[in-house]
Amino acid sequence: MHFPLIKSVQALCLLCLLAVAPLHAAETATAEGAPQSDTVKTLNSLMRLQAELKTDITELNRELDAAQGAAAKRDIQARIDKLDADLQTTTYSLRGIAAGADLASLRAEEEAPFNFQEEVFSLLEPALKEMKDMTSHVRQKSELKEKIAHYREKLPIAEQAIVGAATGAALAGLRPVAELMFFDFLGVCLDQLANHAAKFRYMSGGRSSVPLTLRTMEGYFAGAQHSQSLEAWLTHTPGLKVACPSTPADAKGLLTACIDDDDPCVFVENMSLLLARTQRGPVPEAAYSIPLGQADVKQTGSDVTVVSWGAMVHSALEAAGKLAEDGVSVEVVDLRTLVPLDLETIEASVNKTKRLVIAHSACGFGGFGAEIAALVGEHCFGTLAKPIKRVAAPFTPVPRADSLAYVHLPNARSIKAAVKELVG
Repeated sequence: MHFPLIKSVQALCLLCLLAVAPLHAAETATAEGAPQSDTVKTLNSLMRLQAELKTDITELNRELDAAQGAAAKRDIQARIDKLDADLQTTTYSLRGIAAGADLASLRAEEEAPFNFQEEVFSLLEPALKEMKDMTSHVRQKSELKEKIAHYREKLPIAEQAIVGAATGAALAGLRPVAELMFFDFLGVCLDQLANHAAKFRYMSGGRSSVPLTLRTMEGYFAGAQHSQSLEAWLTHTPGLKVACPSTPADAKGLLTACIDDDDPCVFVENMSLLLARTQRGPVPEAAYSIPLGQADVKQTGSDVTVVSWGAMVHSALEAAGKLAEDGVSVEVVDLRTLVPLDLETIEASVNKTKRLVIAHSACGFGGFGAEIAALVGEHCFGTLAKPIKRVAAPFTPVPRADSLAYVHLPNARSIKAAVKELVG
């Protein structure tokens, strides 16, 4: 069951309600004779003005009811409209100052500085290295929850509330990291993400930014409602950045870059990589980041370029290994981020190999691979020796039965067959 829609602007306004505690404390301090701060004085003045405006509007409404003649009614209504506008401005000012005062008081109460990135990575790194089953994933979350319990708000399992509140927190000056447990739940909070977080920088003329990171996970053999790859929804939304790591080291570096970025970023993990023991890898202990928009050539080759991202990169590498036994040299390009897209690296590889295969786990129809194919066709048309091939899932929901899911999901065999068609 999902809670009613809580939009990001409303979530930001909720921060203003926290001003009740500071205001109550200010009244107590005044009663005891303690001096008021400039902020409290301003808040009290605005509150008095707000009360006076409401009283004046009420009196004018009474006069409007008793007024005789159209001219008199128009005059009174004009005065009411003017006071309504003043009241609205006063209310917004009061809320903004109250929210700012509350955030300042919270920060002042911290006993010691809290480095969120260091705390997150101290918990994620062991999990990425040692994760064996889903219980490790749950334990990782539990430890993180206990570690930063003082710094997080309790929220229901309501995606609208989670992303809406995170957007409001980002607008208020924080750098929240929210979690959408499965990629499939994106539709529940797409309004907050695509229509609010992604649009604030543009709609404010560059004056506001939303440094929000949304972590989510692609399912793996988990049925039609928990296994979808929906990155194309995100890449079609201007204002969002999308990262899809394929290794533990890339995950740490890209997550750091997302948190440091001033725009909303969606960090897409994959359940198959979290659960597969074969996908472990070294992770540097020192802090580092991988620039968004920088692809990585995971394997060099000269005959065919295979472009992929996320879990499908490992299928591409497996296919490349088998093709090498047949004398076919495959270059594997891991995009790592879809937006911004490193088109330069793709073009350089295609200009060298003159053949391109694009592999991803999402449906082929309307998938992000189609955008890559269109761009390469536009920029490298004279270089290509063969038509571009796409390896993707069919245009059907993901089956729940393992036997059907194996057929549905692209793998090393389907990538190898596509490469064979281009070099045969």
